[in-house]
Amino acid sequence: MVLFLYETRLALTISAAAIMLAVALDHVVRWLETRKLSRAAAIALTVVGVILIFVGLAFLVIPSAVQQLRDFINAAPKILDGLRHMPWFRAARTRGWTSTRDSRTRCPARWTWPREP
Repeated sequence: MVLFLYETRLALTISAAAIMLAVALDHVVRWLETRKLSRAAAIALTVVGVILIFVGLAFLVIPSAVQQLRDFINAAPKILDGLRHMPWFRAARTRGWTSTRDSRTRCPARWTWPREP
């Protein structure tokens, strides 16, 4: 039983969220029905309202996320330079950590620990 629940956790989570959303939206539809709207019109109005809310949230979130991504890309060289000058990074470099190319595995860079003499 536990394995079944573990394997189906995504489907169960989505189903539980859908049930909660349906119950919440049913309250809105019933409230609109008490205002003398037919059930079909109340459902249509509720769906349009939910879509408008999602579109509004997208218009609020997406431009901000794009601007933050641009700022991060522009600041990345400064951030990396700052990391290179951190004491722990300098200490790791002086202890023998080096960046080498490994042509056998086609790995562009690999950190290696120096061998003991």
